[in-house]
Amino acid sequence: MVIDVYSDVVCPWCYIGERRLERAMALRPDLQAIDAVAHMRPITESTMTLAVG
Repeated sequence: MVIDVYSDVVCPWCYIGERRLERAMALRPDLQAIDAVAHMRPITESTMTLAVG
């Protein structure tokens, strides 16, 4: 399974979310088929509108 992670390098919430994902994956070493792919994308007003809906 591939998990796509979209984040902004200056966003503290993005950083917290990535660390939580890393900890969750470390707690389940039996699920070695999981691959997290990071996509760096600046958060702007237009991307926030897409995320919120």
